[in-house]
Amino acid sequence: MDMKAPRKIRDELIFWLRDAYSMERGMEEMLVKHFGAHKDNSDVQKARIAHLAHTRQHVRTIESLLNSLGSRTPVIESGFIMTEALRIVSESLSHDESIKDLLTCCAMEHFEVACYKTVITAARAAHLPYVDEACQKIILDEEKMAHTIDAIIPKAVENFLTGG
Repeated sequence: MDMKAPRKIRDELIFWLRDAYSMERGMEEMLVKHFGAHKDNSDVQKARIAHLAHTRQHVRTIESLLNSLGSRTPVIESGFIMTEALRIVSESLSHDESIKDLLTCCAMEHFEVACYKTVITAARAAHLPYVDEACQKIILDEEKMAHTIDAIIPKAVENFLTGG
């Protein structure tokens, strides 16, 4: 950390990284539950497998960034609130749970991109290019997954409606 950066910037950066860690862990748990709950078409399953792998890598990356800043990973933080709220929505309407799960994942990807943009801005203010670069790589994964989910939704809805 650049010693010229005010303590407030460092503290906020750590707080937001802890939120990101909790958010990714919440997504990981949600994706694992989706594997057991659905027997979807292969496109959806392939996307879930890729999503879970990326999410687990993001957890490791954020954990490493937090360690580099002298912080521990949280048990649960406010970033998890969004994940939990979306999980509740997806589980509340069970007749179309597979569709709600896709919508939840899509919404989470866009939310995660916004969160990482916040972290990147703080990392730049703190003069921490390695945090900036790591989060930019994560954003690329999140945007790619959002695009993948967006592309899957129409076929998944058609299959749901026709029983296919």
